[in-house]
Amino acid sequence: MIYVVLPPRPPLAAANEGHLYLSPDKRVGVGSHSYVYNAEWELPRSSLVEERICIDCILEDLKAILREQDGENGETRDRKWDELSGKMVLKEVATPPFVTTTEGGSKEINSNVYVLREGQRSREVVYEGPYRVIHSRVKYQNLARAPYCIHLQKLKGSIHPLTTKVQVTAKLSMLRDDHLDREAENYQQFPKNFFEYWSGYNILPPIHDPTPVGPLVPQFYGYYVVKKEDSKQNTSTNRMLSPILLLEHCGNPINPKQLSIDDK
Repeated sequence: MIYVVLPPRPPLAAANEGHLYLSPDKRVGVGSHSYVYNAEWELPRSSLVEERICIDCILEDLKAILREQDGENGETRDRKWDELSGKMVLKEVATPPFVTTTEGGSKEINSNVYVLREGQRSREVVYEGPYRVIHSRVKYQNLARAPYCIHLQKLKGSIHPLTTKVQVTAKLSMLRDDHLDREAENYQQFPKNFFEYWSGYNILPPIHDPTPVGPLVPQFYGYYVVKKEDSKQNTSTNRMLSPILLLEHCGNPINPKQLSIDDK
């Protein structure tokens, strides 16, 4: 059995340049110190979409590596690969049920048991024995760096622009005071878990029913101000330019009067 080790997936590239499209017609709210707009934010696609790796290229590279190490007909193959051999074994796999408990609301009932996933039993064929490890030389592909390989070029999903647009919320200062600056500082000081999306099975006492858990605040995409060197060139004009606070577009405001008991 051959185990192919792939290179680590590159992290998403930081965007060095982006374009924000604002329109007076897209204003959705007015606060005590700022205007709120729906906006489009255009960024390099590589800053939002992970790079791709081609399985066909990996298999071709694997065959080439084996020819280099073993020879065309196996004449230089290490003999240990002939002596070390594995086998396919039929095994029965049992998965126990996954349960959780929570304290009840009365003294008579100490706990409530919730079965999150039923137990399962299955039979499957697995390999037992040594593995021959091969490190692949194939790299992840990014259309911004170079064209895709001939295999990916045949896929419809490989036809795409190098940038992509997402909808965000932009806040602009009314009076160019310090309110928006302080709001941006708050977002930068919030702990990471304030922004985390996680939905699952949560029991939050004293509530006995499952409760979905989401982020406490909108996603924060940065605070943008006029460069100091630019402000020196045209002081009168730049006094009219507001900094921009970019946040996640969270949808429509919640009206508490319209919420059901469960939603509250």
